[in-house]
Amino acid sequence: MSSYTRYQESLEGLPDLEKVELVNLFWTYSIDYLREAEGKDHWQTPKETLSLGTGDCEDKATGIFVDLVDAGLKARLIYGLVALYDGGSEGHIAVSVEIEGKKHVINDVHGFAEIMSMDWDNLYNASGVVCNLSIDTVLPRWAECKRRIENGE
Repeated sequence: MSSYTRYQESLEGLPDLEKVELVNLFWTYSIDYLREAEGKDHWQTPKETLSLGTGDCEDKATGIFVDLVDAGLKARLIYGLVALYDGGSEGHIAVSVEIEGKKHVINDVHGFAEIMSMDWDNLYNASGVVCNLSIDTVLPRWAECKRRIENGE
């Protein structure tokens, strides 16, 4: 039995907040952060990330998101910007999960400002209102990664 299978089985029966903590710990400590080369932005499926043992923020966030949804929780990927010390900013992906009506953000970093979020089917603005925009158009890398996850990759 793989460590991932044991981890997934250990989520069964836990209170929701403990599931979130365990999922976050698993993806934080099992996957080494590796920034992609400049100009490259491949969104790995959780299986790819586990196989490689490395990933960047969206790869870890995708794994967290998928595992939280599989555990029966209401989760979203959050896209936002992080303020840099030089005055610039860069994109970042985190995860939000709702427990007992309260939003918890995972894989957050200091200075993170949410722009939009998405689940399997919808895009939401920063206020949480569904946007009438196509995920395929706005976030094609997420749409392509989602298709590969749904195909078992």
